[in-house]
Amino acid sequence: MPRAAALWLAALAGCSAAPTKPPAKSSATPTSATRPQSPPTRAPAQAGAKPAPALQATPPARTEQVPAPATEPWRRQRDAARTADEVPAARDLLPAVPWPVSIDEAVRAQARELAGKLDPTGGKAHVEAQEALEQLGYPALFAILERLRELDYRDADDAAFGFQLNQLLERVTGGLNTRYAPVEADEQIPPAKAQWNAKTVLTWSQLFSLWPDEAAFARALAARTGGAPRVDPAARGDR
Repeated sequence: MPRAAALWLAALAGCSAAPTKPPAKSSATPTSATRPQSPPTRAPAQAGAKPAPALQATPPARTEQVPAPATEPWRRQRDAARTADEVPAARDLLPAVPWPVSIDEAVRAQARELAGKLDPTGGKAHVEAQEALEQLGYPALFAILERLRELDYRDADDAAFGFQLNQLLERVTGGLNTRYAPVEADEQIPPAKAQWNAKTVLTWSQLFSLWPDEAAFARALAARTGGAPRVDPAARGDR
C-alpha cells in the first residue's frame, strides 16, 4: 500500500473513535459549615434621616419615706406639755386619795405602814412590804396610790420608782395598768412624758372608784383572772 494511503487510513480511524467524556462533577451540595458566610448587609440610610437615639436604662422609682406613727400613748396625748413648768404635779391633779368608807381606820393604818416601807433602792424591807401589800389586796390600792401622788414625775429617780409602784398595782389588780411610760436611769424626761405619768395617778383613782368596797373588787378580780379572790376579808379580821 502506498505510504500516502496508509496515512489517510490512520487519520480516518482517529476521527471515527468515540470521544472520551470529562470527569463527572460531584452532586453533593456544600453545607453551611463549608459554605462561605456572606457578611450581613445593612440597609442604606436614607438621606437626611436622623440616627436612632441610644436606649437608656429606666431609673428606679423614688419612694417617699413615711415616718412611723408614734406608738407610745404619751406621744399622742392632746395639749402635751412643752416645758417642765407646764407639767402638772400629781398632787394637784389628785388633791387627796379618796379612801372608801368600807375600809376602817385600822386597816388604813396597816396599809399605809406597809406602803411607807417601799423604797426606790429596794432592800429586804421593801420586798417584804411588796409581798404583804399584794396579800392585803383591796386596801393596798389606796395606800400605794398615796405614794404615787407624792412623786415628781419630771425627776428620773422618782419616775423610775413610780414605774415600780405601777407594776405593784398591776399585780394587785390582776393585770390592769394605765400605760405608764417607763424611764431610763438619768433620763432627761420629755415634759410630755412626765405629764402623762403624772396623769396616770388620776387614772388609777378613777379606776378604783368603780369598786366601792372589797366585795366589788373581789368580783371584778375573779372575773378578770378566772379565779377566787386571793384574800378572804373574814380571815383577815376586818369584817
